[in-house]
Amino acid sequence: MSNRDVVQSKRLFLRSLGIIPGLFALSGLTLLSGCGLAVTRRQRVKKAVRMFFSDPRQATEIGQLYINSSGFDSQLDELLDDLATRIELRWRHSSADAQFLLVKQIRNDFARGNIANFYGWMLSPTELRIYAVRTMV
Repeated sequence: MSNRDVVQSKRLFLRSLGIIPGLFALSGLTLLSGCGLAVTRRQRVKKAVRMFFSDPRQATEIGQLYINSSGFDSQLDELLDDLATRIELRWRHSSADAQFLLVKQIRNDFARGNIANFYGWMLSPTELRIYAVRTMV
């Protein structure tokens, strides 16, 4: 089932409940999350993170250090949700959009001085989470 088919079926479902589909923000974002919206959002972030690295081994060392120090060891969904929230990923955004938004968020982190010295690397919190997700997937 394509992304367009999923959106169309959600609209039909909302109409059957008497909800106007254009009012997603007002009517039922929580309702939609039960229809699989959160899952597809996670999948788009996961795909965007995979596209970041031509060689995933680049991320593994830093990602594993971050996972060990932060306690995110088995919480992939939590990390994906956090990244999606940080970049304000909406239902209309593709994985390519998510990748662009991740890069934009990293730049914003650096512009705001929101960076940390992590084992000698100057990284933003967004970058650390990207490394962690890439290590887990």
